Order: sequence, then structure tokens, then C-alpha cells
Amino acid sequence: MRRLSGQRRLALAAGVLGWVVVSGAPAAPAALLEFFGEDLNGSSSVPLTVAEMVESMAAEAEFKSQLPGTVTETFEGIATGTGPPLAIFSGTTTLNGSGSVAYAEAGATNGFGRYSVPIPPGSTQYWDVGAGDTPTFTVDFSVPVAAFGFFGVDLGDGSGTLRLTFRNGGETVLDRDVPLLQGPAADGSVLFFGVIAPSEVDRFDQVQFNSTALPGQGVDYFGFDNLTIVPEPDAAWQALVAVSALLVRRALVSAVT
Repeated sequence: MRRLSGQRRLALAAGVLGWVVVSGAPAAPAALLEFFGEDLNGSSSVPLTVAEMVESMAAEAEFKSQLPGTVTETFEGIATGTGPPLAIFSGTTTLNGSGSVAYAEAGATNGFGRYSVPIPPGSTQYWDVGAGDTPTFTVDFSVPVAAFGFFGVDLGDGSGTLRLTFRNGGETVLDRDVPLLQGPAADGSVLFFGVIAPSEVDRFDQVQFNSTALPGQGVDYFGFDNLTIVPEPDAAWQALVAVSALLVRRALVSAVT
């Protein structure tokens, strides 16, 4: 099991420091703040339990703790087989490209390591999709957002790794390879990955799910679940102002201890 190291936490906090100093007049885009945790499994037939999702749940909790008024889509209640475009969050967010709502019995997988994150308990549905599939899976927002997080189930047991492209108005804000482990231990694994935009110019209106695999090397199919956003970007911006000083303080303390 892996989670952000102390060194990585320091790097994130230090990245906020430069923004805090110039927060009165944000200029060029900065790196998105990242939150990552992964719990390995190594089984395509037995899912992880909540008790075993220590690192991914901790990363999600840390992500949510720095944001007000988050909303989460669990895909429960949506007809299985529903494909794109799928409008959620009152139509402000749309899943496009590829994928569909899938079902796996609670406490079981689909036979290939994919299943619903058991939050809330008894959950059975998720978005079944492939990193690097055609057409490209995208999450599109009606207005630029400041925060985005999700659980990924069974990532890393295929070719390549997950590459996320954050875009705004057709322009790329950031390309990011999710630092997940690859290999047999990733079979049936659960990870959480989230980002927060530290300034208005870092917001994004689309997230593309690509793969680092070369053409012809295959698609890494996974369960996309518990998508979390902040419906009001301005609220997220104000929250970042409030927590930035705390992040910097933690970074400085860690640097001298």
C-alpha cells in the first residue's frame, strides 16, 4: 500500500507558497495540487473491503477536507448499460467518449478485477471504461472547475499507465501521469486521485483519460467511481485561501525537522 510521502507533501505545500505571495494578482498557471493514495490487491475475483482501502480513503479525506460543499456521483440508481453522453450533477458535468454504467454484486468483482468502491456500503455500480480506449473518455464541465477527484479500480494491470490531461477552453492546463503501481499486484487495486486548482487560471473544463501505452499495446480497463467535484468554483477558491497558510506552515515545519 502506498500514499503520498512526506517529501511529496512538502513539494505540494511549497508549490502553494509561491501562489500565496502573489495571491492578490495571480498570473501564470501553477501546478495543480495533487492528492493520491493507492491500495494494492493482486486479485481479479476478490475486491478490497473498506477496511483495506486505507491509503485511498485517506487521500480522499484529505482532498475533501480542503474543500467546501463537495458533491459525489456514485452511479447508484443509474440504469446499467447507460453510456455516454451521461449528464450528472444537474447537467453541469457530462461523461463523454466511451464507457458505460456497470454492475458488480456487492463483495464481488466483474470477474476481471473491476467493481464498485464500497462507499456507501453495499454499492454495486460504477463507470466501466478503458484508459486509452477510442473514443477517449472525457469528463466535461459546463464551467471551469477548481477541484476534481475520483476512485479508480483495477488500474495498472494493463499496458501503460493512466495519463490525465486537464484542459480549459481547448488549451492544455496540465498532463499528468498518475503514479500508480503497475503489474500483477495492481489487479483489483483501488486508488484515489484528486486535484485542486490553486488559482483561477489553473481551472479546467475537461479531463481526458489517456494512456501512456503505445498504439496497439492494449487498453487498461478500470472502474471509475465516486467522482467528486465542487459545484461552485468560487467557493473552492476561497477555501484555498484559507488553507494555504496551513499548508505552507506544515511544509516549513517538515523542512526543519
